[in-house]
Amino acid sequence: MKKIHLQLYCFEPELCEGYSWVEIESVGLSYEILKKMDELGVIEIRENMIRADQIQRIFQAIRLQRMLGVNLAGTGVILKLLDRIRALENEIEELKKQR
Repeated sequence: MKKIHLQLYCFEPELCEGYSWVEIESVGLSYEILKKMDELGVIEIRENMIRADQIQRIFQAIRLQRMLGVNLAGTGVILKLLDRIRALENEIEELKKQR
């Protein structure tokens, strides 16, 4: 398994809100794929950098493509739905705690 070293940046501390940023080149994927993911709303690219927390999301999208044959636009929809499900599950847990 190939190991990748990521260097984290935060170039606008007031906007980072706890996020670290990595250079696109350090992800190990082609710029074209990452740019397409950005255009489809799967990830956010800013100044040739992406948030470190989005790396897992990138590889989730790739797994959906390779394992299930889902196109890139479909992976964006699936990931957004999964985000929504997680948010609703968290909200349900919080409501249960308040009872």
